[in-house]
Amino acid sequence: IEMNEDQKARILGEARFLRALQYFMLVRLHGAVPIRDSEVDNVASSSVPRSPVDSVYSFVINDLQQAAADLPPQSQTEYGRASRGAARTLLAKVYLQRGSAATCDICGTRGVTPQYPEDYERALDLLTQVETSGEYSLVDNYGDLFQLATEQNSEGIFMVRHRGQGGNG
Repeated sequence: IEMNEDQKARILGEARFLRALQYFMLVRLHGAVPIRDSEVDNVASSSVPRSPVDSVYSFVINDLQQAAADLPPQSQTEYGRASRGAARTLLAKVYLQRGSAATCDICGTRGVTPQYPEDYERALDLLTQVETSGEYSLVDNYGDLFQLATEQNSEGIFMVRHRGQGGNG
């Protein structure tokens, strides 16, 4: 598709962000899951074996690193769309999750030694970038976070917009 390159990068960044978010939820809930990084064009190619947990985390991390590079800052993003700060924050969360996931060689369950202790430093670096970006700040009144009139505020890093439909919330 011929289009503005900045817009194309933003759209691909948003897609990578959303894909990473979904895979991050999947790997936390189910561990090893199949990774699909291309479209399915026939039934025969739809079956993919599960990828190891480390591979899924690597896939998520790569998507978020690329998204953080391609997405604009919050100030240049429409409300409810992924931004550079959202990608960095989610990537920090991925690092914290992966950094705390330890396994015991003997029993195959969580143990005491993290597999990726360097992930804590990576997360701290990313969160420091978000904090010092000037894009986000705490609101003065905590209650404002839960009011429809003030839902769009300086604390929101990534929010999904919802609309009430006939009393359904």
